Amino acid sequence: MWLITPIGFFSVVQKPGDKQAGTLTVRSRVRSDLVALKEHYLPALGPIQESHDTDYRFRAVAPRADVSAAMARMVDVLDYSNFKSEVAKQQGKQRANLYHKVWDVLYHLQIDPAFAEKEQEADSYGGVVVSGGRRVLLREPAKHHGGYAWTFAKTETKPGESPRDTAIRAVREKTGYDAEIRISLPGAFKGSSSSACYYVMDAKHPPANPNWQTGNLRWVQFNKARDLIRQSKNTEGRDRDLRILDAAEKAFGLIAEREHPSVQPEDLPDLKPMPERHTVLYPKLSFNPEEMVQIRRGFFPTDMDQKWFLYFTGDRLRMHRSWTGFLIYDVGFAFDPKRGAHVTDVIVNRENREYSNTDDDEDLKLLEEIIRYHLLQPLEVPEVGECGKQVIVQVGAEGGALTLYGIDSPDGWKYQLSGSEAGLLEEDEMSDQPECPWVATWRSALKQLDAYPWVQLHPLDVHPEFGERVYKALKTRQKKGLIVDWKQWGPMLKFDCLEEGESAG
Repeated sequence: MWLITPIGFFSVVQKPGDKQAGTLTVRSRVRSDLVALKEHYLPALGPIQESHDTDYRFRAVAPRADVSAAMARMVDVLDYSNFKSEVAKQQGKQRANLYHKVWDVLYHLQIDPAFAEKEQEADSYGGVVVSGGRRVLLREPAKHHGGYAWTFAKTETKPGESPRDTAIRAVREKTGYDAEIRISLPGAFKGSSSSACYYVMDAKHPPANPNWQTGNLRWVQFNKARDLIRQSKNTEGRDRDLRILDAAEKAFGLIAEREHPSVQPEDLPDLKPMPERHTVLYPKLSFNPEEMVQIRRGFFPTDMDQKWFLYFTGDRLRMHRSWTGFLIYDVGFAFDPKRGAHVTDVIVNRENREYSNTDDDEDLKLLEEIIRYHLLQPLEVPEVGECGKQVIVQVGAEGGALTLYGIDSPDGWKYQLSGSEAGLLEEDEMSDQPECPWVATWRSALKQLDAYPWVQLHPLDVHPEFGERVYKALKTRQKKGLIVDWKQWGPMLKFDCLEEGESAG
């Protein structure tokens, strides 16, 4: 048995001699873990033995009853809401970061269909296809066959075909979408004359034409789907489909935001095509297979401050403004055998009524930032620890201010830029700047700042731990030709490495 606790990592086993002695062997990779266990919870733990020839370097023996009592005491004193934060508090960020990697690997138990429980037997298997914009795909059977107005795709298994392959084939044949399973729905759903098992699926765009059994398709929100399903005249089938929909919506909520299903163009109504006035650029951008998986998921805005709607279709990434539906960038990709890819071309909107920028270099810079911030580096809002959200850098000008915030999380600092844009950018520039999500590296944080003329603004605050980092960033930008007012910045940096003439006065 593995025990990952705020004081250490342990492997508890019953060795051949333990059974007769009524003991258990507690092993660890670090001596201090066993020392802490003995000191805080298990005083009956025997002498710590060390061996370089075994899987675990350190081990000790304790009575079985005392080990059980120690576990109970750990539970009795448990008072933290976040395990990784507690580990960082007691054992430091490096240990917390290591545990987070273990968590990340084990997360695949939840999202990888290969670890799903054994499928139940049923007469047929099908899929509930969902989108990154929280929509569900419904099909209208031709001539409302079987009394169904709107329902899901399912079919019977062919000889030698697995339930999962059957469900994927049902979706492909009856909707035209090439889909993959994300989560299985528990249990079999019984209808009027048969039972069916279902999976929540993720679909690639564009679809092929569905077969003759489907008259129409619709991507709708879950509440709208209920209204459509209730139109079915087959009472038992209708009730079954409503149960399936409820289970699918619940399962959808288990998918982590960073693993969200693919965004579909139907997630945002009234998308505009690329206008006749456009240009074609050829950036040198490439992405590994893991990055392409994330890029192909797209990005769905969840609040008014998020200005982009991105979806992948075929081998192209379409990048629309979320407020207007205008298509700004249409990015082509060429895939290698391992499914990594490089950008082949970018079609850029040059209709000034839709998009004001005319600078090719600025477009290439903005394009890469959107892909990095929205598709490859988006973070869930980190949990605020005891120190809360802290100001890292704050600069201002008349009518506006910028603040780079930071949260000192167990696995390192997270950053987000926030503030009023008034007075910092020209009015026609502001609407084209990507909003700033949380990022995990100082380099990414500086990219957020570099979207604004922060070096020339009046410094208001610099976090004491970041004085040297900010100084190096300023020096780099000074070498690139930007003017740095050291009389203003010097007093804010407050560390000993400032060169002559860069300190206050």
